[in-house]
Amino acid sequence: MFKSVPIRQIKLEAWPMTMYGKHKLIATDVDGTLTVDRVSHRIYPKVIDAIEKLTSEGFFVVLVSGNSYPVLNGLAKYLGANGPTVAENGCIVAWRDKIMYQCPRTARDIAFLVEREFKEHLIPSWQNIYRLHDYAYIIKDSKNAKKVIRMIEDFLRSKHLEDFKITYSGYALHILPVECGKDIGVREACKILNIPEKEVIVIGDGINDLELFNINGLRIAVSNADEEVKRKADIVLEKPSGEGFVELAEKLLKGLI
Repeated sequence: MFKSVPIRQIKLEAWPMTMYGKHKLIATDVDGTLTVDRVSHRIYPKVIDAIEKLTSEGFFVVLVSGNSYPVLNGLAKYLGANGPTVAENGCIVAWRDKIMYQCPRTARDIAFLVEREFKEHLIPSWQNIYRLHDYAYIIKDSKNAKKVIRMIEDFLRSKHLEDFKITYSGYALHILPVECGKDIGVREACKILNIPEKEVIVIGDGINDLELFNINGLRIAVSNADEEVKRKADIVLEKPSGEGFVELAEKLLKGLI
């Protein structure tokens, strides 16, 4: 469906260097981090202005999400994010409408097996028709999400399919190959832009964003993030979700981070 392009075929243009310390790239989760809260799909309105200010000052803003490539690529354009997009939880990295990296395997057949086995618990994401590697499902009874996840993990082990993993964002359950992850995708984005990990800021809210914290940069959590995420963050912001992202942008531009 999509064609990957070798990095050497993409010509890097000169971008202005930031004047705000060593950080040059902000890798941000979307759902729960740029949205108005952790249950809404609406982007917090001031996020758009924050991204514009950051990019105008030379920062790269990279969206990192479990969403499919077409959805995330479109969102990045409308928000004004200027860095590569990291879709399908790191399985796909694209820049300038070209896919630069793809996970070497797909969870497609495994996901459909799980879908048939647990159809009383799962609703396939409408985005699955656009996915190549990571497949997503809505858990019908979100209150029992942990139980459903354990059941699926036990099922995968019983079928000797431990080379596939489950992640849960609070929005959807994802099935993907174990060698993929948000951190893998961000590292690919760093390669594309020739930016070292130590110059990266990652920000998120959910347990599935802990993969981002594997990046050897500055780790930031919004104030309403899961407790484990906040414990492992270098900085916990005062404000939640999209307001927290705006807070981060303001502090960066004031030289407070």
